[in-house]
Amino acid sequence: MKKIPTVFERDWNGDRSRVTPQVYAGCEWVLAGEGEATRKLDGTSCMVRYGKLYKRRELRKDEVTPADFEMEDHDEETGKTVGWMPVGDGPEDRWHRE
Repeated sequence: MKKIPTVFERDWNGDRSRVTPQVYAGCEWVLAGEGEATRKLDGTSCMVRYGKLYKRRELRKDEVTPADFEMEDHDEETGKTVGWMPVGDGPEDRWHRE
């Protein structure tokens, strides 16, 4: 469930939505032609564990961690934490239930 890095370094000192020409460390294999390209289809990250459905949740560094949040990874560069939360009965989780 770890986030996949961009092939190129982000511009952390300027516009973070932009990338630089410098290759991100560990992604050199892409430009070397190794591996096989895949395509991400529209959807959202889900996990089923012991018959229970979970949704991926990303918390910004200033957000309060919900009680039922299970941390998976933390990104030091962005300050974001990703993990899993149980899918509930509310309208915000309708697409996960569907």
